[in-house]
Amino acid sequence: MADPLNLTPQHNRYVLVMSEHFSKWLELFPLLDCSSEGASYAFFDMVLNRFGVLAKVFIDQGTKFRGEFQKLCEKTLIDHYTTS
Repeated sequence: MADPLNLTPQHNRYVLVMSEHFSKWLELFPLLDCSSEGASYAFFDMVLNRFGVLAKVFIDQGTKFRGEFQKLCEKTLIDHYTTS
C-alpha cells in the first residue's frame, strides 16, 4: 500500500496495489484509509468477486494484512504467505 497521497474528490488517500505473478497484471484500488478492513473489502470486492478464489496470496508484513484480511483468507481457504 502506498503512503498517503493527495486527497481525491472521492476522499481516497491510499492506493492498494495487487499484482498477478504469472502475467504481471496489476490492479490498483483506491482506499479511504490504511486499515485491515479497507484492504479486506477491496480484496473481496475487486479480486475475489471478479476472479474467484485464489490458491495463494503473498503479502508484505504490513498491519493492514492482519485482522480482517487474515480472517477473510482463512474463511475462503486461501493460503497467505508474508514476504521478508
